[in-house]
Amino acid sequence: IYSFFYKKKRIINTDSWELNENGYTFLHILLRKIIYRYAHAFISVSKKGAENFKRYNISDKKIFISPYAIDNNYSAKFINCIRKYDLMFSGQIIERKMPFFFCDVVQELFKEKKDLKVLVLGNGILRDQMLKRLDNIRVDYYYPGFVQKEELPVYYASSKIFLFPTRLDSWGVVANDACAVGTPVITCENSGAAGDLIIHDYNGYIIPLDVTTWVKHILLLLNNNELYH
Repeated sequence: IYSFFYKKKRIINTDSWELNENGYTFLHILLRKIIYRYAHAFISVSKKGAENFKRYNISDKKIFISPYAIDNNYSAKFINCIRKYDLMFSGQIIERKMPFFFCDVVQELFKEKKDLKVLVLGNGILRDQMLKRLDNIRVDYYYPGFVQKEELPVYYASSKIFLFPTRLDSWGVVANDACAVGTPVITCENSGAAGDLIIHDYNGYIIPLDVTTWVKHILLLLNNNELYH
């Protein structure tokens, strides 16, 4: 109302994409249809977001992509750290981030690799349950607790592979953190960064949420130094 009254341009900026909107109500969608009709430009953080705008019949010339980003130059200082952990989990330890899927992958991989070393970063209501699962597996893992933001690149650079399972992420800045220090990322189509930042078979893998498939791709990297690099 303000923008109409004062003749201001209207720009829609959202990290939402189709998977986000699957849970929206009729009212959510109706409001977007009305507001989008009178907007001058649209900014998404991913290609998936841009495609989602097109579902509302927005023309290509009005859509711009501005991905989430981090300080790559700062992270690059840590790229040559010794990679003492094989796998890494980082994020909120909640159901949506699939910490137990991560544990399932660790459990299956541990059968093949008894010297497996795992790093876990983050906090959340499922933290104690997740750590108990790892205790029961008897895998060698490290949970440093709260980590300052400026210390994060050291941990990402100390890990060989970053696992990023998710039920839904509009983007997933954790993938930026991993890529910035040269750590391959394994994720799924549910992350907004998949297909934009993470390119399958280039700097990681985008694969279905199947434990056996994830273990197979992890072993591909851990057992082939040339492929890994």
